[in-house]
Amino acid sequence: MTAIKVYLGLNVQNLNFQCGGGPVGFKNGQVTYSVDATHRKLIEESLHPKSIAQKVRKEIKYCYGHFNLHITTHSEVVVNVIAFLIHEGVVKKEDVSIIVLNEDNSEITHTSYFNDKVELVNFPFGFFDNYD
Repeated sequence: MTAIKVYLGLNVQNLNFQCGGGPVGFKNGQVTYSVDATHRKLIEESLHPKSIAQKVRKEIKYCYGHFNLHITTHSEVVVNVIAFLIHEGVVKKEDVSIIVLNEDNSEITHTSYFNDKVELVNFPFGFFDNYD
């Protein structure tokens, strides 16, 4: 079984994709990736939401069903695209975890998942509204 894990942090500056490889960790406020994985890093602020959505779809198409996919972001677009793909039957809800990081991205504060109605369960209220 493959999995899609999305790591959400308010202070994450880049959109990162890791396809394959070992577990993801945290070091010095950054999400770390194993070296035996395909890793792509994009500057998130420079991307239009439509571009982010296209890149997420492309990575899921490439990895899902073959490798675990880890995505690090602060963009709600990523979560919305995955929800849409669950709704369309492209991705199984059981294969997706939405992991919320603390303010300095050093530890997990919440682990959320999608229910049968493709709604997030255990997701912190107002997370995407906190743009101070």
